[in-house]
Amino acid sequence: MANRVNSQAETNVSEHDCGMMTEICNFCQALYWRNELNSSNKYTKCCHDGKVRLPNLVETPDVLKELLTNNSLEARNYQQHIREYNAALAFASMGTEGWSNEMEHVEERLSAKRNRLTQLQFYAYRLSVRSGFSLLHSSGKLFQQYVVDAYVKTEGSRLNYIRLNQKDLRVEFYRGLLNALTTRASNNNLRVGKLVILPSSFQGSPRSMQQNYQDAMAMVRKFGRPDLFVTFTCNPSWPEILKF
Repeated sequence: MANRVNSQAETNVSEHDCGMMTEICNFCQALYWRNELNSSNKYTKCCHDGKVRLPNLVETPDVLKELLTNNSLEARNYQQHIREYNAALAFASMGTEGWSNEMEHVEERLSAKRNRLTQLQFYAYRLSVRSGFSLLHSSGKLFQQYVVDAYVKTEGSRLNYIRLNQKDLRVEFYRGLLNALTTRASNNNLRVGKLVILPSSFQGSPRSMQQNYQDAMAMVRKFGRPDLFVTFTCNPSWPEILKF
């Protein structure tokens, strides 16, 4: 009886659909869903409110476009083994230059605080969806590889910045930790190496995890123990995915 009730409750849940990406960024024409507005009622994830402007990708040859969009035997073979073809022929650049630390924001929207184009801003611009055919988004497994490589490079860049800017991150606040490590090393006749502090602002660091845990416990203390443990998974058959 209980299983029958649960099954009926599940079937009565209405399917949520975000609809079409009808909202357009005024600066770079990136497409958004309506609910992606930020707290300032703007769409800024694509070009950082007009500060980022990159050249368009080169025009895709008709032959390549056919291989990426067609359902013929030859096209399916190419789509299935696109990473192998890429490794052999080395055209992963998608016909455009990658990020460099010399890139700057659009001149008319420069600010006194930061003028350099970060890796995160570069890849956010490239990964944004726009109207028309996109070689990048149509490349299947190769596109997935591009996303993973972009994440690794961005994460590495952040770690390198933290390592080279310890003074600016006020690591002197961790002086007690440094003294404890020095004392422990001295007691065990060990030499202390160069310590690099990962602040809580770096997602995934031990301090970030500890901070999240403390925040969760504070919520439990105020509102009581949670009743549900909710997880979300992505279904490739979602209409929002199939439409694009």
